[in-house]
Amino acid sequence: TYLAGWLLIPLLIFWPLPIAFAEVWAKLGLPQVLYIPYMVFAILWAIVAIWRLAGWQDKRLRPN
Repeated sequence: TYLAGWLLIPLLIFWPLPIAFAEVWAKLGLPQVLYIPYMVFAILWAIVAIWRLAGWQDKRLRPN
């Protein structure tokens, strides 16, 4: 549906990325020591989310 394709799926994939910018991190007052681990988490989250969603789409669209 349009709701899932245009709103929910992009939010699921990219929700941690806006905080991963150094300026946003500093503005929120988050500890600098956690910045690199959070960057790794955000990138891994996006990779795993895209991988899982691609597998779900492939299984859903493959004929039986």
